[in-house]
Amino acid sequence: MVYLSYSEHTPGSMYQKLIRCGFDIDAVNSTLEYLCDRGYINECDYYVRFCRHCAEKRGYGRARIELMAREKGFSKGTVSQMSDEAFSKIDFLEICRIQLGKLKYFDHTDKKSRDKAIASLMRRGFSASDIREAIRLYVNEE
Repeated sequence: MVYLSYSEHTPGSMYQKLIRCGFDIDAVNSTLEYLCDRGYINECDYYVRFCRHCAEKRGYGRARIELMAREKGFSKGTVSQMSDEAFSKIDFLEICRIQLGKLKYFDHTDKKSRDKAIASLMRRGFSASDIREAIRLYVNEE
């Protein structure tokens, strides 16, 4: 239980952590089964919280969040099954607009500056349609 007390884990990340600590595979598998059955590890709930945190606190778009989730150890099934629920209450257009406003070099009249901003927002995981709409909203605000 000490391994669980510091941070939340996915079954994949807990598996890796226990293997690194030297536990044998059978013990790790039975431990993971026990933890999941008792609700100590709930991948679906953790995924929803993880998505909300990445979007609202870090300012990432959907594609970047899904990539980070896979890197963190969330299963493909959880990512594909829970994405719609996790992203339903997140306004990616507003987050994209906020991130665009933080770019000090952005000047919508300069093509090079605009292309640089678009590339930056794409790396953050926003869709092309969200970026176009965020730029349109940003221009209308001025």
